[in-house]
Amino acid sequence: VRAHGFSDTQGANDYVGLLLAKHRPKEAMGAWKDYLGVSAGDYGQSNYAFNSGFENQFSGSKLDWEIQPTEGVDVSRDDTDPDAGQWSLRIRFDGKHNVTDTGVKLAVVLSQGAYLFRARVRTEGLTTDQGIRLRILPLDPFQSTGWTSSQRLGTNSWSTTEISFFVPSDGRVYEIQLIRNPSLKFDSLIAGTVWIDSVRVELAQN
Repeated sequence: VRAHGFSDTQGANDYVGLLLAKHRPKEAMGAWKDYLGVSAGDYGQSNYAFNSGFENQFSGSKLDWEIQPTEGVDVSRDDTDPDAGQWSLRIRFDGKHNVTDTGVKLAVVLSQGAYLFRARVRTEGLTTDQGIRLRILPLDPFQSTGWTSSQRLGTNSWSTTEISFFVPSDGRVYEIQLIRNPSLKFDSLIAGTVWIDSVRVELAQN
């Protein structure tokens, strides 16, 4: 990125987005890591989820968390009771909508192999019969298989959600999503709050 004269965040974001649009995801991740320098930490080495603890403000990069405005959902970084570090991500539901997609997404670039996804999750007063789930979905149209965690409902302290999955070939882009199955009950409008933190996508240990 620096070699091409992109020395600011917007330039880096544009370049990463261009590489992804040209189906060159490994180069996109490499460019993003080069721009970040030492602040990349373990990203792209032991953890393929960027900004995994929400410690940084969202950069706008296609490889950072994307928070899409969604009716009935309020999403923000929260420093009141994180699982680790100083921040977590808080998602509040207003109790007026049968929400399915929370708008919380993160793209990850992965090589072939077996992976373990982990996230820490806390909930407070989540209503209805359908709770919150984390999903890993391939963005490759030729691969339709995705993986979804068990749901969280009610009030629960911090605990770990895990998903094991296999990437069939190099340079695949997957999206981590926070979702909910639609409720078919009369009382279908979800209220309550969920927090996520310490998100990790790691190569599985043999």
